[in-house]
Amino acid sequence: MVARFVTLACVLFLSACTFSDSLKHDEVWSVRPLPTGTTGMPRDVLFATDRELDPAAEFHVGRHWAAQASCGVASENNWAQVTSSVPLFRACTGAAADAAPMGLFADDVAAEADSRKCHSLLLYVHGYNTMFRTALLHSGQMANDTHWPCAMGFFSWASEGQYDRYVADVERSGYAVPVLINLLRAVADKGVEENILAHSMGTRITLSAIGALESYCVAHKRKIVKELVLLAPDIGVERYNDDALHLLRRAQACVGRTTIYASDNDVVLIVSEGTHGGIPRAGRVPDKDLQYPACEALNADIVDAHLAPGDKMGHGYFINSYEMMDDMTAVLRGVALAARAGGARPTLKDGGTVQVACVDAAGETGARTADRYSLIVAPDRQPSFTSRIMRALVPLLVPLQ
Repeated sequence: MVARFVTLACVLFLSACTFSDSLKHDEVWSVRPLPTGTTGMPRDVLFATDRELDPAAEFHVGRHWAAQASCGVASENNWAQVTSSVPLFRACTGAAADAAPMGLFADDVAAEADSRKCHSLLLYVHGYNTMFRTALLHSGQMANDTHWPCAMGFFSWASEGQYDRYVADVERSGYAVPVLINLLRAVADKGVEENILAHSMGTRITLSAIGALESYCVAHKRKIVKELVLLAPDIGVERYNDDALHLLRRAQACVGRTTIYASDNDVVLIVSEGTHGGIPRAGRVPDKDLQYPACEALNADIVDAHLAPGDKMGHGYFINSYEMMDDMTAVLRGVALAARAGGARPTLKDGGTVQVACVDAAGETGARTADRYSLIVAPDRQPSFTSRIMRALVPLLVPLQ
């Protein structure tokens, strides 16, 4: 047994570089089977990015921050193996001095929505260690795998795509917030309903941007985001200094419903917790997240997704799991937690009520009850013992900068 652990540790150490997205060129496949007799269903995917443009780079988008936004569209084949055309770049903002920031991007979104006779946008905001290529292909995959019928887009901020450049990605994520603020407001001004899937560090960008639009939403008396889905959010939930709570409170004026997927089997968030001085992350503590609906009366649904199959790090479970895609499909259609745990094909397991500790402004605690739901995953689909051992060793072997 000792020899096996040593061998596994050596393999992990020698292969650690493959955890960096910039060094990988993995194929992306839909979790839905290709219908018999069909050849695929191409669709346009719109995007905005603050990355540098580089004609020599893959898809003509580089790794570094550009200090300005670029927009465009790509045609993707979403069934089976996801493929994409080379993106066509367009302006984000009109030439006039008083042109609205991201106004031309919003025009493209509105035109795509009109062509689909569905005035809604699904926007994907990726997390740390994610390149433009991966965000592009995953956007097409998610549009297909959630059966999304309306406009699809993504925002690719300047993650360096390296596993050991976590702190550098934190810095770039802060630069991305103003761009996303302008994007969300421009789309809202077009009357297009927004839905957002945000992953990992992308949840910080997303909640910060939505919160900055609080006064806009109050003044216009409407919620500009119908469904906000936070996947493995990399946001602190310290007991007396809960960043996630502050961000969710600010965002509630603009958001109809928030769904948080969390897993205590997430290596990246385990490492992030250590990097942040031991502060727990919202995406790793599903039971603690129950405080938001139970104690704060926020319109937030919490789903324990620790059994979902996924990557070696247990962080990208949403993209590799048809169980997650089935549940997110229901979320994007407004289906409540209880309904997703019932019916002929439930996606969630109702774990019954649990006691949740509540901390008030004075630091005193009380208790409330909350309903606990977890993702249904067949035993043969759950992470194996070997996978769990690997995930336990990775944080010890692959340091973050």
